[in-house]
Amino acid sequence: ALLDDLGSAYYFARDYEPAVSILSGLLKQDPASVRLLTLTGDALAQLQRLEEAVPLLQRAAAAAGEDPTPRSVLGRAYVMKGEFAAAIPLLEPQLAGDRDGSVHVQLARAYQGVGNREKAEPLLKRAQELQERAQARDAASEPQRITPPKGH
Repeated sequence: ALLDDLGSAYYFARDYEPAVSILSGLLKQDPASVRLLTLTGDALAQLQRLEEAVPLLQRAAAAAGEDPTPRSVLGRAYVMKGEFAAAIPLLEPQLAGDRDGSVHVQLARAYQGVGNREKAEPLLKRAQELQERAQARDAASEPQRITPPKGH
């Protein structure tokens, strides 16, 4: 459990090399874990080790049931790999839950990759709107700072 926590902490801190090292070891012990497959696959993708990442993410997506996360991560890996046609059906269902515009950008890149600029343009516009809203939400949720009174 401690190794799982450590590997996950490295992953969420975006320190992918140690995350892969730890999570890969855990994956050998539990090769059917959708969570470990997804985290390890995404960490490998972030390290541009796509040939290793995609098979893990394919396994995760196949075993995920209703969880859309592995399919979304696999779609992003396909875009990174230049397999745009494979990414599109994985990313399209994720649009409704996109709160920061990232899925819209990935899907737009996939559409551009297959030569469909007409579908890409509105996605990029919507991505910008979602990014602006996300930034506004983040700014609104920042803690208030207490400052000393002026003139004292």
